[in-house]
Amino acid sequence: MSERVLPVKDGTGYTEAANAVIARGREIAELFPSDLISELINDKKHYEWLPVSLTETGPYKDVLSYFSSLLEIEVIRPEDLRSYFNDNHSFLENRENDWLIRLYKLYETVPNIFSESNYRNILDAVIVRTASGRMVAPYRKSTSSYLPNVFLPSKKAMQAEVELVHPYLFENCRSFFEDVLHLKMPNEYEHFVKSLEKRYAGADFNGSFEEHVQDIHILVKYLRDSDYEGDLRQIVRKAFYIKCRSGDEAYWVRPYSKVIRFPRSETGQMLEQYYKGIAQDIFFVDFDAYQSAGIAFDDLRLLGVMDKIIIGDEKTWGEYYTGNPGRQPEWRTTGAFRWKLGIDKLEAALLYISQHAKAKDALIKSQVIFKTLQENMDRLVGTVYIGGGTPNITNLQM
Repeated sequence: MSERVLPVKDGTGYTEAANAVIARGREIAELFPSDLISELINDKKHYEWLPVSLTETGPYKDVLSYFSSLLEIEVIRPEDLRSYFNDNHSFLENRENDWLIRLYKLYETVPNIFSESNYRNILDAVIVRTASGRMVAPYRKSTSSYLPNVFLPSKKAMQAEVELVHPYLFENCRSFFEDVLHLKMPNEYEHFVKSLEKRYAGADFNGSFEEHVQDIHILVKYLRDSDYEGDLRQIVRKAFYIKCRSGDEAYWVRPYSKVIRFPRSETGQMLEQYYKGIAQDIFFVDFDAYQSAGIAFDDLRLLGVMDKIIIGDEKTWGEYYTGNPGRQPEWRTTGAFRWKLGIDKLEAALLYISQHAKAKDALIKSQVIFKTLQENMDRLVGTVYIGGGTPNITNLQM
């Protein structure tokens, strides 16, 4: 329907279906007059509200159904505003505080859309103005919960570099922030994260090793908590360093941008000597310094340091290439057997051993390979089950 035959909300004219929107409640239409809803949608069209008497339960419910279903006119509910706010940040940035108060008062009438138990919640809508003037979402999604991005005003936290709700907005909309969003005063976790990001943001870590060790103790505590693990692991990827050493030279390396290994595995394998001469892009953690400070193998593993040289140990199925045309069957293994098990840099290590047979590190490489095979005996032999009528095979990995 391209003709301007649909009456607009205030009765002053008509619009066409492509430029019409329907408000799920009078309050939305009053808060977003046609110029503001057009600015918010931001697709270069000028939108007009249809009469607010069009409701899902009123006498014109069939008309509403016709307009929304057949004419595809959007019905905008309070929760639908989230996508527009998140796609068009400048809209709320350009609104005065008093207008935001009206928005928050509207949201107070529909608290369920901010409930974590509501799978369609809008806890990540960028709607909160902070004391610094930024617009942020009240929460961010972590692995199994939502973590706050902004906190209630607190004099103690003014220097903590966490985001606080704008004091004027909090004063006028206390119920929204406390009872609907359930925001709290800044907590230890957020203080720690902001401090961590600041201190590790540069091209190097300039703090003391003692401060670094204390950071690791706190990091490990939160990384072992499922509520914080996913969020914090992303932060560690972007903003953390591990102290590494090569001979007398110590340096800081980001654990997820480079490969960092223990110089010696927990079972005693001399990994630094195994990789010597065959891999120049591997760094080795200064484990003696960490161990002296009470940092254990498991702590550093949580931060991305590795001590296993086995590869393929997680692969238990895949596509089996028969060499025949058509769909290929899948293979699988059961139990401890790992058909695709391998040792990292094995070919390079064997070549090094053959070329430096009398070298001490060649002997160590041989010992590491042999001990690795011993440690994985139960994973080396088994049956590969293949679908599609292809015969199963019994396979010796190495």
